[in-house]
Order: sequence, then structure tokens, then C-alpha cells
Amino acid sequence: MYLSPDGMIRLTVDQLLSTPLEHLVSGVDMESPVPACGTVTSLSGYTEWISTKTPLISIGWDWCLQVSLTGIRWTRVGLPRSNLLLTRDSGDDTTWHSNLEILGTIVDALAWREVLPAVVASRYA
Repeated sequence: MYLSPDGMIRLTVDQLLSTPLEHLVSGVDMESPVPACGTVTSLSGYTEWISTKTPLISIGWDWCLQVSLTGIRWTRVGLPRSNLLLTRDSGDDTTWHSNLEILGTIVDALAWREVLPAVVASRYA
């Protein structure tokens, strides 16, 4: 893992998977339109997670709360944002789109769905 001159942190997937990430901040989007009476409402927001060692990795993504007959589900919306670029074992960079797709898979494996309910409730209660 290293900080390159372009400001990106370059590391392999294995290096990222061995790097602990912790919650930094989350918020609710406030520009949602007021729903009409009797319609399903939606809740969306953002979250940012960081590494605990330097160089400081930052990964953020948008989320929404989906409500169905079976319950509530927190879902990532779109691709993550980050200051890192994954490299292959050969040292070559992945393409930016592949990088974000892989980061999305890693984000989906994090325990963020377990953390966000309490964080959002405490911030907006």
C-alpha cells in the first residue's frame, strides 16, 4: 500500500481486505420530497468509512432504506467513492470502473447495515 503522487492510495484487494475500516460519519438526505398521504415513503443517505492507519483510506457510498412486506432493508445505491485505486498482483492499476465495482463488492460485505440503524437513529432522534 502506498500513497502515489496523484493522491491515490494504491493497494491490492488482499491488502484492502486486511485493513480495518471503521465508521466515520453517516447522514440522511434532506432534499427528499414530502410524500403524499397514503404513499410509501423513502429514506436515503450517505456513509463514510475510513482506515485506522495511514495512509488514510476513505470509502463512502449512498444508501437507501427499502421497505417491503417482509421488512426493512438497507441497500447501497450506486458505486462507492474512494481515494484508493486497486492494483493487480503485477502492480498494474485496475480500470477505474473495475476499481469501483470491486469496492462495491467489498462494501457490500462490510457490516455497515448493522451499524447504520443505531448511528442514524442517534443522530436524528
